[in-house]
Amino acid sequence: GQKDVYRRQETQELLASKRHVEIILGNISDGILECTTEAMIVYANPLAAVFFRQQDEEMRARSPA
Repeated sequence: GQKDVYRRQETQELLASKRHVEIILGNISDGILECTTEAMIVYANPLAAVFFRQQDEEMRARSPA
């Protein structure tokens, strides 16, 4: 019904916003890391991955020292 249509529209808007942010972070000329309060890396843009010589997935899989 009406709620399902609204939820789908919300989901589409959130996904579009996520893609927009990912494009910006992927093309920015600085390395960016997003970490949890426990120092776990949850996101690394491409330049950060180059700086640390690791893929984003490898960086996220590592535990803090």
